[in-house]
Amino acid sequence: MKLFYDAAASCLLLVISFLFIANSGQPILADAIYLKNGSTIEGKIVSEDQQSVTVEIGFGTITIERSQIYQVIAEEWKPPKPPKIAEPSLPEKSITTTTTVTPTKTSVSAIYSLLDAKARTPPQKEINKLLIQLIELPESSEPRQLLDELVAKSEKETDYLLLLLTETEDIGVLKWVIEALGRHRVVPAVKYLLKILEGENAESLKIAVLDALGQIKDESTIHLIRNQLPKEKSPVVKTAIINHLFIAEDKESLPLLVDYLDDENSDVRKASTNAIISIAQKATADELTGFNLINSLKSKVVEAKHKETRQEIINIFGQLKSSEALETLMNFLLDENAEIRSESAMALGRIGDKKTTEFLIERLQKEQDTWTKMQIIGALQGTNDSTAIPALIEALRDAEEKVRLCAARALRNITPYAFGEEYEKWKEWWEKEQKK
Repeated sequence: MKLFYDAAASCLLLVISFLFIANSGQPILADAIYLKNGSTIEGKIVSEDQQSVTVEIGFGTITIERSQIYQVIAEEWKPPKPPKIAEPSLPEKSITTTTTVTPTKTSVSAIYSLLDAKARTPPQKEINKLLIQLIELPESSEPRQLLDELVAKSEKETDYLLLLLTETEDIGVLKWVIEALGRHRVVPAVKYLLKILEGENAESLKIAVLDALGQIKDESTIHLIRNQLPKEKSPVVKTAIINHLFIAEDKESLPLLVDYLDDENSDVRKASTNAIISIAQKATADELTGFNLINSLKSKVVEAKHKETRQEIINIFGQLKSSEALETLMNFLLDENAEIRSESAMALGRIGDKKTTEFLIERLQKEQDTWTKMQIIGALQGTNDSTAIPALIEALRDAEEKVRLCAARALRNITPYAFGEEYEKWKEWWEKEQKK
C-alpha cells in the first residue's frame, strides 16, 4: 500500500505529541460494517456508541446509525453470501385491489384483529405474533433477535408479507414487513416500496424502504430513488437517500449531489460531501468531465451561503487532487476568514502541484494566523519543491514554536537532512548547497 501523510495534520500531531506519525493514504481495511441492506462499508472504526458507529473510510469519516447496521466485524473480511431465495409470485388479488399505501397508527388489539383476519395458515399466524411483539418493543430495546426470527419464519411466506405490505396501513407493522421483504430480497415488492417512498409518509417508514431497496439491489430503481431526492422535504430522509446513492456508487447522481452541499441541514451537507468524494474517486477523468463536476463545484463554492460549505468543497478539491481547482484554491488562500485560508492551504498540499510553490512562499511570508501558517508549510512540503527550502529555513525563526516545528518537519522531508529547529545549521547547509 502506498504510504503518505497529510503534512498539515502531521504538524499538529507533532506539536501535541512530538512524535512523527505516518498515515496511510487509505485506511487499513481491518473493520467492516455489514448493513441491513446487504452492503458492506470497510474501513477503520474510530468510535462507536449505542446509537451509531463512526468509520474512517480513506477520505474522512462516515457515521452509520445502529438501526442501519446488521453486524460489525472488527477484522478484514468478506460478507457472507445471502441464501438464494426464489422470488415469490404476487397474489393476483393484492395486485388488483391496492393502489397506494397510506400508513396510519392503530391500537395493538385492532392491529392483531386485522392481521388475524388475513392469516390463513399456522405459519402466517406465527408471523402475526412476531409482528405484534416487534411493534410492542420499547424504543430502547434491541429488535434484532425478533427480526431474525421473523425473517426465518417468513422464508416461505413472502407472498403473505406482500399481502400485508399492500393491504396494511399501520406504520409499525409496515416497517417490520418492509424490513423482512428487504432481507428476503423480494423484487415484486419494489414498486410498492417506491410508492411509500414517494408519498407523504413517516420518516421511519421511508428509511425502512430505503434499507429494503438497498438489499433488494434492483438497479432499475436507482434513477427513481435519485429523482425522489429533490422532492423530499425531510432532512433525515434526504440524508438516507444520499447515503443510498453513496453506497450504490451512483455516478449519475454527482451533478445532483452538488446542490446539496449547501443544504440548510448539516447532516445533508456532510452526507453529500462524503458521497461526492467516494463516487468521484471511482469515476474516470472522462466521466467527471462529462458530469462537469469540477466546474459545478467551483461555481457552488463561490455562491455558497454557508462557510462550512466552502470548507467542504475546498476539501473535495484536495481529496480529488484536482489541478483544475488550483486557481480557485489560491484565491481562497487570500480569503479574510482564516479557516477558509487554512483549508485551502491543506487542499493545495494534497494536490502537491509545484506551480503553487511561489504563491505559497509569498503567502507564508504575509500570513499572520498561526494555524494557517502551519497549513501553508504543510502545503509546501506537499509540493516537495526544493525552491521552498529558503522560506522554510526562515520559518524556523517564527515566534510560534508550532510553526517552527512544522518547518523543521517539512525540511526533514524535502531534504535528506534533519537539523531540527537549528536555524544556523540549516542556513549553513543551504549556503554550501548553493555553491555546489
